Amino acid sequence: MRNEEDVNLSEDNTGSNEVEESGTVDEQTGSSNETTPAEPETEHAATSDVGAIIADRYLIDAAASVLEDRIVYRATEKGHLRWCAGCRELYVLDQDDEFCDECGAELGPGWYRLTRWATEQGPAGVDSFVQANLGHDVWLSPTDWFVCEGQRYMIQEWFGGRILADMPGDHKSEVVLAWGSKLAEGMQVLHESGFAGIPLGRADLAVSDGDEIKLLNWGPFSVFPSQTEMEDDAFDLARQADLRSLSLLITDLLSQDSLPNEQDENQTMDPVLLEILSDMAQGGYDDALSASEDLSERLHGEEPVQVSDIELAQREALSFDAGARSHAGRVRPLNEDSIALMEFEVVRDSLRENAGLYVVADGVGGHDSGEIASRVAAGTMARYISERLIQSDISGISGNPDEPTYGGLIGDAVRAANQAVVDAGPDNNASNMGTTLTAALVVGSFAYIANVGDSRTYLFRNGVLSPITTDHSVVARLVAIGMIEPEDVYTHPQRNYVYRALGSTEDFQVDTYFQPLLSGDRLILCSDGLWEMVHDPELQSTLVETDFSQAACDRLVELANANGGEDNISIIIVRGCGYEDAG
Repeated sequence: MRNEEDVNLSEDNTGSNEVEESGTVDEQTGSSNETTPAEPETEHAATSDVGAIIADRYLIDAAASVLEDRIVYRATEKGHLRWCAGCRELYVLDQDDEFCDECGAELGPGWYRLTRWATEQGPAGVDSFVQANLGHDVWLSPTDWFVCEGQRYMIQEWFGGRILADMPGDHKSEVVLAWGSKLAEGMQVLHESGFAGIPLGRADLAVSDGDEIKLLNWGPFSVFPSQTEMEDDAFDLARQADLRSLSLLITDLLSQDSLPNEQDENQTMDPVLLEILSDMAQGGYDDALSASEDLSERLHGEEPVQVSDIELAQREALSFDAGARSHAGRVRPLNEDSIALMEFEVVRDSLRENAGLYVVADGVGGHDSGEIASRVAAGTMARYISERLIQSDISGISGNPDEPTYGGLIGDAVRAANQAVVDAGPDNNASNMGTTLTAALVVGSFAYIANVGDSRTYLFRNGVLSPITTDHSVVARLVAIGMIEPEDVYTHPQRNYVYRALGSTEDFQVDTYFQPLLSGDRLILCSDGLWEMVHDPELQSTLVETDFSQAACDRLVELANANGGEDNISIIIVRGCGYEDAG
């Protein structure tokens, strides 16, 4: 006797072959287990098939389920397969032994689930599913799939369970959550392979004595073979419908008639679970795996720990690697941009605190003496910050977040720079000087950012580039109100018009932002001559490929010139890093 495979079966494989009067047996107990009404002649056919041999291999022992479109039988492999209850292993015999060579126990038949459809084709979804050969422990993977005498058959390992529809409704909540998590996990595998429309009614599921749940019905599948990347709208709707079905099943098993009403004062469902189920039902999850993870966390009494960026930033002192580059570009003879960098470090009680000011100013084209305006603005910013932050009380610098103090400070610095540009006009015989400006004051692990015009500050974190500031330009406003698409800002005839700039004497306004910084984060400050020539996807990919700040600045200026260099180009990159990573 040789051991062909080790199969973990939960049913009693030495069970009786007796068939109930109806012609069907429960897959575990042998009791009647009809889940869908069938025609009398179908029931009779199922009973009369007992003893039949299919494909000269499978011997039908009993009908387990008689359904409208298919019959499920309990079958054994003709003459060879035997089950040892002592070893709990399935053996393929070289001869017809009656007792196990390993433990001496009497050998019983080894059971299969044999499903027969009424037509040769069978459900298209099942055919695709079998060909995909997907494995997961929430379903029984087919071991055989064939046509015999004009009818389609599927063979699976036997599952000793009861149909969920026939079980009492008093399910423990932890069991239901475990089922829901496991079904959602299996759903993700199916969705990733292009399958949706998963049947999740009580009659489609079976449960073992050990509360293991299995998906048994494969007929209603919809197949989206070309949409495995989940970009198709129809597939997305089908996936969301699957999650809604699972949400309704879980809610029903928890003795709720429908999704709980959040306004019902008497509802007792755990509010965190209520939110999970509501999100599943209303399209709040991007994929089934996320729902599975949340259900699993709720099963174990866990709530996702939400740690804010501020808390994370406070946990690690950062040093900074900064780089800068400014270039006239390939078209304009004069560089009207100005940049300023000012960094310092305070050591107090053996602890280091870092601070830095980073400014990019872009003299507005078409105005008088744009290069003077940008230079005055950048210089004023540096003087204003140094006088008030450094010279007054350097020991008072704190790495803790203090938006009112430092956010107010950089806002006041920009207002001072605006007034300095206005005042400098008469001295330079220029009555209409102007400049855009974006600036970041970094104190400890927090950045306080100010912006006027269409120079920009971005955050680059974990490989993703995100804008922090909002442009004060005509095209940005047109995008915001939906009149043009975001990509049109690069070609629109009014792309160079800004409605805010330093040098204004009327109702000057500055936007300020607060951004916690984590190790590895990068701030990118740049003029429009950079971002108009190097669009965001290329900017992001370049940052992914180039780690150090100065090297990234140099590379991006090269790309801007290679892409046309139509304007002056300026950029500052500030990378936050642990002290051991600085350099």
